[in-house]
Amino acid sequence: MTTTTQRPKFSPRAQDSATFGNSNVRSADRNGVPSGTSHADPGIADSGKVHTPRSQNVITTAKVLAAARAYFVPPKLLTNPPPAVTDLRAYAHHGTWTRADGLARTVGVAWLYAVALPVTVACRYLEWVAQRPGRAVVVLGLWLAFIKTGGGPWIADNLIRPLIDVAAAVLL
Repeated sequence: MTTTTQRPKFSPRAQDSATFGNSNVRSADRNGVPSGTSHADPGIADSGKVHTPRSQNVITTAKVLAAARAYFVPPKLLTNPPPAVTDLRAYAHHGTWTRADGLARTVGVAWLYAVALPVTVACRYLEWVAQRPGRAVVVLGLWLAFIKTGGGPWIADNLIRPLIDVAAAVLL
């Protein structure tokens, strides 16, 4: 008897959670088998571990290409909402994309704090402002007032413009 369950959302507390492709799944649920169930016959006692047939452990070109496609093809922006910032942080710290410690994890977490979070937060606020013309007009008015009065011109010329130049040089 086969039971179907919904795949769990990514939880920052779940150490075995990961983003596999563009969907949130648990590591033991990648093959469509919920955690704690087995592929064995229903009459055989279940030890609580997921039993994977050997044919699923073989690395083939098709599997490598499918994994690469899932990694590099962006999600459908009209149907898939982006993950929350807390989910990004939890995935960098606890996701099963690498070992729990080591150079890859350290570089991934450093990338999260140095690049991914600042860019994500800035883009999400820009998105929020751009969604309504009233917000955009107010923010533009405040921005113009800021850069034309007080310390605004100095901040714009000596802090904001160099940061934009560095971001453009790195990202473009």
